This record gives sequence, structure tokens and C-alpha cells, in this order.
Amino acid sequence: TDDEFARLLDGPIVVEEKLDGHPEVLELAGYTFYCEDLHWKHSVPYTKVPPPMGPDAPPFWICYDVWISDENRWATRDEKETLCQSSGFPIPPLVHVGEIAADTIPQLAARQSAFGYSQAEGIVIKNYGTDVFGKFINREFQEGIEDAEHWRRAPLVPNRMVA
Repeated sequence: TDDEFARLLDGPIVVEEKLDGHPEVLELAGYTFYCEDLHWKHSVPYTKVPPPMGPDAPPFWICYDVWISDENRWATRDEKETLCQSSGFPIPPLVHVGEIAADTIPQLAARQSAFGYSQAEGIVIKNYGTDVFGKFINREFQEGIEDAEHWRRAPLVPNRMVA
């Protein structure tokens, strides 16, 4: 809604790359790790997926959010970095921290993916102060989905992990 969009951009925000994978959830020690499984190409090919950094993290899983059950809240970016490092999960690339104007969102999203050589699917905007999260999907990605066969009906193509 217009109100939620205003709250999304009200104050400092964290912007991360939006990843194009299959959602997965894993609970560990009172934390819920929300991840994208990038094993199979959907619409964005990934050739540089970071490997897991520990035994609890499955290969190709990138953690985009962590729910702190005891406190009934989302982990901030800094908390997520710490929790994911200790649990072995890579996290999405950081695109921007600070305030932005609405008209700069498309420019922030128009970037090459940090995990490959193609354009990123888009960005995720997180405002921890107002507790509003949103995403912006690049037009090329939207048009590609509308014009192409959905990845679930296409032959499976594996993404590649960095050695």
C-alpha cells in the first residue's frame, strides 16, 4: 500500500540483492533461518554461489533472513551476519545502507548479480525501524517470466558454486 511504501523508505534502510531460488527454512538453536536454495537455475543463472561455511548449512543455501524466536523479531543485518557466520550460511550481498529516495530504487536494482554474470533479479529493501520489508524485481526479469516457460516445467540446469 502507499502507507507501507512510505514506511518502507522512512529512515535508514538495508538493501540486499534479491536472489532467484527455492525458499527453504531451517531451525537451529532457537533461530529460524530463511534461505534461498540456489542449486537449480530458475531465471537467473548463478556461476559464483558461495560454498557453505559450516556443517549446518546445506550447499547452495543462502540465508536471507533469521527469525529470533525468543525475542519474536527479525535479526538485523549485523545480527544476521554474526548468526550466519557461526552457523555456516552465506548471506545475500549488501547493496546499500542508509536513506534513499523512491526514484533511486530502479538504479539500485539494475546491477549485475554478485553470484554470477547476469543481471540480478532485483533487490530487497528492509526497514528495521518501521519493520517493513519489500522487494523490487527488475522489469527484464518480470518480462522474462511472462515470455518464457516457467523454470519448473523446463529441464533442470544446475547453478555453479565457487571452488
